[in-house]
Amino acid sequence: MNRVQLRAHLERSRDSYFEQLDRERARQRDIRGFGGACSSLALYPSLPARVRQLVDEAGFGEFIQALTPARNDHAVLVVLAERWRDTTNTFHLPIGELTVTPTDFTVITGLRVRGEPIPFDSGIQDDPVALKWFLGEVLKIEEGMAWYRQFTKYLKKKVTTEQEAEQMARAYLLYLFGATLYPNRCSKVHLSYLPALRELRTASCFDWGGAALGAAYGFLGDSSRTEMSTAGYWKIWELWAYEVLNM
Repeated sequence: MNRVQLRAHLERSRDSYFEQLDRERARQRDIRGFGGACSSLALYPSLPARVRQLVDEAGFGEFIQALTPARNDHAVLVVLAERWRDTTNTFHLPIGELTVTPTDFTVITGLRVRGEPIPFDSGIQDDPVALKWFLGEVLKIEEGMAWYRQFTKYLKKKVTTEQEAEQMARAYLLYLFGATLYPNRCSKVHLSYLPALRELRTASCFDWGGAALGAAYGFLGDSSRTEMSTAGYWKIWELWAYEVLNM
């Protein structure tokens, strides 16, 4: 074996080693996504027609209708997390650096990445009168958050007035935020989103897409450095990989 053949053999062995190492890492790690699309997608058709109309007017109709009930592919999440660099928010791939851009996110989800900052009120959980006005009932709250499963029973009630329809629409959107768009690792949703839902017909002016993309960046960064599973709208990584990387 001459020097050129030996070098080629070593390079093939090295590539084979790293491929095997990647497969072994994928078997050892099991990155899952907190939250999902199934429950939000399943609840939407059962909402009263007026409530669905308000949710659509708030700017989330296209996003909900684009949701897929498909189960997540853990292997894809592992592979992407292994190649994610949170210093640049990009994937380091053999073909170069790539990432989910704001345009990608908008095209895939239907949520624009621009608009006014989302107004938050971290103290709203201490105002039962305001909570009653926003939602029609006061939820069990822990550290400013409510278990989003509390909303499932609430969303099955009948509505008879416009105010009740608006309250149910806000409750569904909080559920959507907690279960699908901004899920965290504790299965709770922050009530601080409520001020942004005061006027549902103008809620689409806020940067919901930018907030979701930023959260997805941050959670994937955590997963790339640790063994913890990811959160936020993690489905964007799979959908982007299928579309852009042709996986």
